[in-house]
Amino acid sequence: MSRLLLLFLLIVIRSAEAGSYDECILAHMVGARNDNAVASIQTACMHQAEEPLPASVVKTLNAGTLAGYHPPMGFFMTVENRTTYAVTRLQVQVTTLETHRAEYYEINYFEPEGVSTGGTFITNQEHPDLHRINAGDRVSFRAPIAEKADSYEDWSTKYYYLVTKAWGYSTVRTKPPPPAAN
Repeated sequence: MSRLLLLFLLIVIRSAEAGSYDECILAHMVGARNDNAVASIQTACMHQAEEPLPASVVKTLNAGTLAGYHPPMGFFMTVENRTTYAVTRLQVQVTTLETHRAEYYEINYFEPEGVSTGGTFITNQEHPDLHRINAGDRVSFRAPIAEKADSYEDWSTKYYYLVTKAWGYSTVRTKPPPPAAN
């Protein structure tokens, strides 16, 4: 049932002419009757507003990113988002240093082990906070990749990583808020 609701909301929201995440939320949140509906609307609006981010944003994200490998958890990243964008997707390049062979991974699910956002444990995998890194946030998460190692030190001598692309939406308001009613 919730998948049908999400599909319906995606169709309705995609057809809307909302120019930003905030406008989309304002236009569609009126009919939300429960937390799952709210989360579905937020996620659909987030994807509707998503666009490729400028190279300068990717450079800033790289400056605030740490990554490594810890068996048995695997590859992990910590991204400090010092931009004015909510990041919804990352492309990460992992290069084997010996062969210079690069693999590219798209990451759009930022759930660390035992995720907690805003003091609330998130159990709904559709929750929008698992699909974005908000402006000003620092988020650590695991990412599935093929490259493996016996330890962090072993991984760092064999591989190199780099965020090569990012997608998201601006969190800066483009229009002033309407005047307060008297």
